[in-house]
Amino acid sequence: MPNLKLILVFLMCAAFSYATARSEDQINFEPWTGTWTNTDANTNSTTRLVVTRNEGKLIVHGFGKCHPTDCDWGTTGLHICQVQPNDGPVGFASWDAKFKDHHIVLRLTDEKLVVESFDIYKDQSGRRNRSRTETFAKP
Repeated sequence: MPNLKLILVFLMCAAFSYATARSEDQINFEPWTGTWTNTDANTNSTTRLVVTRNEGKLIVHGFGKCHPTDCDWGTTGLHICQVQPNDGPVGFASWDAKFKDHHIVLRLTDEKLVVESFDIYKDQSGRRNRSRTETFAKP
């Protein structure tokens, strides 16, 4: 079911952003920027997200749990939208890791970043798609 949930979040993001006319230009990017570290030091998933601003756009650099050092996913665009008029903005980003697509939905709450991740495997390995929710904080 992660595929359906991800598609619905993306479509809601696009539709409500258009309907409320609240573009990324009208959203304060400052709270999103910085280095965010997973509050679970023993995670086997996303360990760190670094969000920067470049020419009016947000960029996210992702890192995942690997051994002996974290895997560097590289950078991708972080798209911010207003899903519901009375709720805070939501962020959305995706990486193509060749063997899987990795999508994240981010929400700021109480100076924490709540990240819902969706891994969609496409390497014919038989692994099941998965999702998880993790919390990140600035050090």
